[in-house]
Amino acid sequence: MNFNFLDKMKKLDLWTNPNDGQKEDLPIPKGNTWFAHPIYFINHLDKAGLLDKSFNPYEGNHTQTTQGFQHITFNSVDSPGFAPFIGTNSSIENFNGYTYLTWDFNSRHPGLDFFGVRNGRTPIHSLINGRIVHQGNHGDEALGIYLIIQNMRNESQFYLLGHLHPDLPLPIRTIVHPGMTVAHVSNTGNVRSGGNRVNAAQRRDGLGTHLHLQLVIEPEELDEILGDNGHPNFAHIESKSYDPFNHGRAFSSLPRT
Repeated sequence: MNFNFLDKMKKLDLWTNPNDGQKEDLPIPKGNTWFAHPIYFINHLDKAGLLDKSFNPYEGNHTQTTQGFQHITFNSVDSPGFAPFIGTNSSIENFNGYTYLTWDFNSRHPGLDFFGVRNGRTPIHSLINGRIVHQGNHGDEALGIYLIIQNMRNESQFYLLGHLHPDLPLPIRTIVHPGMTVAHVSNTGNVRSGGNRVNAAQRRDGLGTHLHLQLVIEPEELDEILGDNGHPNFAHIESKSYDPFNHGRAFSSLPRT
């Protein structure tokens, strides 16, 4: 679908007759059944609040068994936006087909880490409607290969996905939707295994494979995330990070331990 057309529709209030007081020249014929078009019908559902709830495979209180030695428990009240998918028939512990946590959101970690199969190229599914706004590569440092995806239903929300496989399937400006594969889990960047940073041989063997997911809530412009030079301002991103499982829980509010 035409990207500019989507932008126009997003700005339009179709709850009332679109030809009343609209300033833009829009592709809506006067006097016709404009509300029957799928785009307009979806807009009506959205205005009615019927499309607000994102799919959340992790909903509720959980205590993991696979990573029991870490005693990871979590309560997911909000959709994390993105997660690796291995299917409900997998022998690996999963939540409606989505992988378990290897590190939770806490005062030392401004995001969630999800399990990925070693050298298995576990697909990362979108759980929301979004738009890819940035791709980056830190090599063997930091997050390695990463994406930033903006939530199209809440444009102040940005999702940072790190340690991705080099073969990114989607270019910048791609519109993503629930169930769509946006990338694959890998071990690019600064990853660890057993508390130690992996070396080149271990990296080739798949050690440290996981998805790092961070939710950034920035009510200002996208430039506040990317900075003047078009590259992410990671200090700013950390200060604006929130729990992907609880969007009201700010990283900056957690007591430092």
